[in-house]
Amino acid sequence: MTFKRTLLSILALSLCLLCPYHIASGETAPLRGGDPELTFVIDRSYSTTTIKLPVLCRNERAQGLCRRLTGYFARRFERELILLSNELINLEEGEFQHVRLHGEQSVYLFFLKNTEAPLTTLYAVSFQYLPNVPERRMVETFNFDREEERNVPFEELFEDPELASMLVARYMEKAYAGSKSPLFDVLVTATEYRPSNFIVVHDGLRFFFAPGIIDFNTDEVETLKVPLDELTAAGPHKRWWPSLNEESDPGKK
Repeated sequence: MTFKRTLLSILALSLCLLCPYHIASGETAPLRGGDPELTFVIDRSYSTTTIKLPVLCRNERAQGLCRRLTGYFARRFERELILLSNELINLEEGEFQHVRLHGEQSVYLFFLKNTEAPLTTLYAVSFQYLPNVPERRMVETFNFDREEERNVPFEELFEDPELASMLVARYMEKAYAGSKSPLFDVLVTATEYRPSNFIVVHDGLRFFFAPGIIDFNTDEVETLKVPLDELTAAGPHKRWWPSLNEESDPGKK
C-alpha cells in the first residue's frame, strides 16, 4: 500500500461524519444472528462486517437508528475494499484480471448518556483486517440530541463555529507540538475546516484520533480533551454546557 493510499484511508476513517443514509428494502436480507445477542453479520462481495449492537437497540425508538448505523458501517467498508481492489488493476497490460480483495471488519457500538445535557454519545470501535495490511483500529463518535432525536454537528455547539474550529486547531497544535507524524498537518487543516470525531463532555470537548495521526509509529487510538475555557471566545451554547448557566447566575453558586 502506497503512502498516499494509507493517508487517504486513515483520514477517511478518522475524520468522517455520520451522514443520513437511506436503507434499501433489501438491506435486511444479508443479516444473520440478532436478538438476544444483538450481533449481526453482513456478507458482501468484498467484505464481511460483524456488528455488536448495544442493548439499547432493542428499544423500539432506537431500532431504526441502529439499523441505519449497521448499514452505514457495512457499506462504507465494502466501498473501501472495492476502491482498493480497483487500484490494483494494471491498466497498461493488454489483458488484466480484476483482483477481488476480501476484508473483515468487527464493529462494537456503545451508547453513553450525558447526565448534564440532552445528549447521548455513540462510540463505534472498529477493527479491520485487510490482506497484507496490519490490523487497523478506529474509534468514531456521534452526538445525538435526545429530545429532537437527531445528530448534532459541530456547527450547532457554538455561536461562532468558525472561530471554535480555529481554537480547537490551535489547541491541537499546542498539545502536540512535538508530533513528527506526516499526517498531523493534514489533521490540523481538516480541523480548521470542520472538527470531527469528538464528544461533548461537561467541561469541553474530547477528540479521538486513529492510530498514526499523531504518532506515526503507534497502533493505538489517541484522545485529547480541549477544555471549555479554551473555547469561550466562540460562544459555546448553554444548552450543551449547562454549567455556563450557573456561572452567569451568581445566585446559583
